[in-house]
Amino acid sequence: RSSTSRAKYARETAATETITTSEIRTGESSRTYVLGVEVENDTDATVELRSRHVRLRDGETIDGVSSTGSVEPGATGTMTAAWGIPEGATPDAVEVVSLRDGARVFEDYVTVERPPIVG
Repeated sequence: RSSTSRAKYARETAATETITTSEIRTGESSRTYVLGVEVENDTDATVELRSRHVRLRDGETIDGVSSTGSVEPGATGTMTAAWGIPEGATPDAVEVVSLRDGARVFEDYVTVERPPIVG
């Protein structure tokens, strides 16, 4: 089941970011952390949300890039990011970058709650 929460960094971007999916999906020989975010642009500027790395609880970081693309004022965009993670690993935080009219307004790791395991 997906968890939904308001992103802690929303006050810096002025757009509304909502986590729609945060879960570990398991397969026969793989585990994937999936993060989905909806961005509602209630500003007068174009915004974009990007994810980069996921940091695991043991401190390891795993590369991965995803983006909403440009979200025009009054519009909504979504981003779905996925990272292959080792067996037994749990995500701790995701590095995100928020842009407003192309300028970086936020770049940092955002802590995620312990995601459920699906599969």
